Amino acid sequence: MIHPLLPMRFSGAIWYQGEANSDDAVSYACRFPAMITDWRQKFELPDLSFVYVQLAGFSPGKTWAYVRAAQDAALQLPRVGMAAAIDIGDPDSPSGAVHPRRKQEVGRRVALTVRSIQYKERGGLVHMGPKLTSVQFAGQPTNHMVATLGFEPGTADGLHLAGAAGCTSCCAIPPFEAMDSSGTW
Repeated sequence: MIHPLLPMRFSGAIWYQGEANSDDAVSYACRFPAMITDWRQKFELPDLSFVYVQLAGFSPGKTWAYVRAAQDAALQLPRVGMAAAIDIGDPDSPSGAVHPRRKQEVGRRVALTVRSIQYKERGGLVHMGPKLTSVQFAGQPTNHMVATLGFEPGTADGLHLAGAAGCTSCCAIPPFEAMDSSGTW
């Protein structure tokens, strides 16, 4: 489908897709980075910047967490960035929960990521959402567990627990999901 575009030259690409791959996240973890590599080869642009939008916080059957992890496989490639969207899920969206209404915020985050990846802008520009580096558990699994999360410096400044903007039905539910090593959510 991109073949007619091959004579063109691009500075970068923005990708906002992934929900259709929720049934096969393991394969998507290979296919998504392969697609980026393929585009770079076909366009003869080895340094093509590529920014993708993380799937928003909507998780039918808990499968989207796996797709988000599969999307992150692309971050191993150079000049690839992610615009976080997990916190702007919108279960009450008139377009369906898969399509949050806050597209302007998605665009702002994409722009910040482009400024960092494409234009190498630095100096306090925060272009990524919280990047988890560690988890420590305390307490008893059958009674009360506490998870202490560690984040890459500069990616979790101002992080707080709150319902998504515009949410009217799920605000009391924390916007976090965790799975233990046995696969239990």
